Amino acid sequence: MHEFSLAVSVVEEAADILKKMGGKKVLALTLDIGILSGVSPEALQFCFPEVILGTCLERCRLHINQIPLLVYCPQCQREEQVEGPFPLCPRCQEVKIEVRKGKEFNITNMEIE
Repeated sequence: MHEFSLAVSVVEEAADILKKMGGKKVLALTLDIGILSGVSPEALQFCFPEVILGTCLERCRLHINQIPLLVYCPQCQREEQVEGPFPLCPRCQEVKIEVRKGKEFNITNMEIE
């Protein structure tokens, strides 16, 4: 489960941000996780409480926004939200599309004390 190591990285990054902002602890953390990121939100939620023990994020609430797949099709010249893990244009089935959203794995918000 690589989500455990990702959770450790998130905690380290949040702790660095907290230190730069001069806060005491992180009360809540929001992550954007794209559907193509390869990260399981459920697995991350599962291991997060263990990873934050003894850190400045102890008792931190984790919120996850799952970002859907958004592609641009040069053939149709349109952006479309795509269901499923295989990015094809839903209108013309073009495979040469540009992924505009869906690969994110970012801290987007922190509530600090």
